[in-house]
Amino acid sequence: MLTQLRKTWPWAAGLAAFYTVVPSVWGAIARWSAPEDTTADKGVIFSCLVGLNPAVTLAVGAFVGYRHGFAWVFPALAAAALVPAVYLLLNDSALPYAVIYGVFALIGLLVGWGVRALLNRRLRAVAGEGRPIG
Repeated sequence: MLTQLRKTWPWAAGLAAFYTVVPSVWGAIARWSAPEDTTADKGVIFSCLVGLNPAVTLAVGAFVGYRHGFAWVFPALAAAALVPAVYLLLNDSALPYAVIYGVFALIGLLVGWGVRALLNRRLRAVAGEGRPIG
């Protein structure tokens, strides 16, 4: 467990930074570009919460799964990475999205792990170790 934690915590810290910095900067740009619209930053934050963050979580999960195999601790870390953004930018009503991000991280992790296993099996088949595929 500690080995997996040591390998995956930088990716979870990157997700925490992404969850916090991108909506803040994007919201500030929206407020600057349309100062008369008081709800512009709320729309930006909601689009990050529902669209951009899950996509990035899925991609990072796939990369972690490909790079490190099935690191079962990563989905929990990805879900916990949302907590600072919830209390800095959002409110408690956004906390259930942590479970959704954990599911997206798990799906990405499984996809990356599967791609890794498939490529390793094909490489072993090409190298003459095991039975060929196809």
